[in-house]
Amino acid sequence: MAFSISIGSNGFFDQQLQINAFQEIVDAQFVFETFADLFPTKKVIAANGANSAILDTTIPANAIVDEYHVCVKAARADYTTASLAGELRQSGSSPLEVVIDFGKMLTVNAIRIPYIVSNYHAYSWLGSKFDLANDVRTSFSLPRADGRSSEDQVAYAFSQEIRTERLLLVFPDSIGFDTVKDNLELSLPDLPSDLAITINGGAPVWQYQGMVQPGSSAEISTEEWNTKGELFVSLAAPLQSLAGDPTRNVSLPLNIELNSKTPGDIGIEFYSRSLRLLHRLTFDGEQELKVNFAMEGKIPLGLNSPGINGSTPRLLGIQLTLAAEFPLERAIPAVGALANSTSQLVLGNGKAACVRLDNIDKLAQISGIRIPLSTSSSRAETRVVLWKGDQFAPSEAIEAGVSDPQSWGDKGGREEGGDSEQWLVFNFAKPIEHTDTDTFWVAVIVERGEVSWKLANSSSGEEYPVRLGAPAGPWRALPTIFSVNTNLGPVSGRLHVLGIAAEISPLAPLQLSLDTNNDTIDVTPSDAGENVQLTIGNPGESTNPGGTPLNKAELSIISRAVGNLTLSKVNVITEEITV
Repeated sequence: MAFSISIGSNGFFDQQLQINAFQEIVDAQFVFETFADLFPTKKVIAANGANSAILDTTIPANAIVDEYHVCVKAARADYTTASLAGELRQSGSSPLEVVIDFGKMLTVNAIRIPYIVSNYHAYSWLGSKFDLANDVRTSFSLPRADGRSSEDQVAYAFSQEIRTERLLLVFPDSIGFDTVKDNLELSLPDLPSDLAITINGGAPVWQYQGMVQPGSSAEISTEEWNTKGELFVSLAAPLQSLAGDPTRNVSLPLNIELNSKTPGDIGIEFYSRSLRLLHRLTFDGEQELKVNFAMEGKIPLGLNSPGINGSTPRLLGIQLTLAAEFPLERAIPAVGALANSTSQLVLGNGKAACVRLDNIDKLAQISGIRIPLSTSSSRAETRVVLWKGDQFAPSEAIEAGVSDPQSWGDKGGREEGGDSEQWLVFNFAKPIEHTDTDTFWVAVIVERGEVSWKLANSSSGEEYPVRLGAPAGPWRALPTIFSVNTNLGPVSGRLHVLGIAAEISPLAPLQLSLDTNNDTIDVTPSDAGENVQLTIGNPGESTNPGGTPLNKAELSIISRAVGNLTLSKVNVITEEITV
């Protein structure tokens, strides 16, 4: 189901349809969170070396993610828990033999354990066996300082750095395997390498190949690592793929994990974000609005920012999808000047009027004229005739530019009698070719009865000027009472020119604009739909001229063509609210 209206001579016209933003799928709720609550960071292990770090946070499900930066840290760790660096297993018990299988080549140059061990051994892996001929342990241990607890770690540096896939450590019988497994730490001097960030356990959304190379600057940037091994990483694109649902005003949990192939001092923290929020609009409960343009015209839609916990966020823009199949014929202007209350021409009985066709440069052919007329006669009949001329007056009637007549009283014609104004279409038998050098006028000829044609006010009298005369001419200007600085003032004719634009310079059937700025967008929708976005306010503006936030606007949709238009997925865009 969809909410429908009709745009036409007797239908919905130039009235504002008011629509409000609210959530259709779930109740409209907004979670107020402080930034401290939003972005807690936790390390995976308590040791200072790690393979990964996690940032647990949230993001609104209806967010447009313009910017989202995290700060990644990947530096050399002092020590890393051995059970994190590799797999520990006991290979002998007297003395205790512990094998650490790294699963990859790692550099090791020291161990740390909460015991003073006078006699231990360390051997690297040769590919098929341990190198038992080369013990890399030091001949001494670091002495314990006075007052040091037996729980404190004691470091033992190797006699040389070794790069190995496995490490064999031999300890005296006084140390048990569980003690080693729970407390042993390794010094791994290699920098973190082959980093990757995942979100909620998915595929990597960011990767860094190779070993991290600290830069020379202390400043953190998005281009290169700083001296501390820190880098800003943008997650805007992957987070946008999770968010952007205008029907859900809830918070999405995020588990952002940084992983490193080589253990190190690994960290990931929130740095900054810039979000906008989407809110789905409905039309009397329906998510589609069907508009029947029985003639060219305009539909204004009132847009209001949704209220969220007593706050009204600032409107930033609107998104919508337009679907239609319009014919090639266009109308210029699609929306003309309104009739004034004092000036109208009564035509007939040998009296005719002629008006210049302005602003039709984009029409390569003229197929008809739409003009608003009224009559009290039950048998009135009218037609129009195209003339060529210059900017001041018509000079020659075009033989092929004579339209079919419109009759009020004939069967199939207009409604009989009545003073209400009706927009009548006068089609030509064949389209009339038009070039940029042509100046066309159209004469309104009443062949039976009398008809009235209301005129519009004109600032200068230079737009759509009107001439009077007999049906065959000559044509003269209006009386001087319709001049500038007179009580009545200058007037202009009211009509729409129908025609077809040149293929090399097409004229879009739709024009969209907002009352908050002067920007307009031409749209040629297809039956499959065309996505459109408009910005509320000029760039950098956040308030109305009076200083109040922009929390309401009017969207105008002007159609230059006759046809059916469907609006769907209409979303207002607001700023994010944080407290």
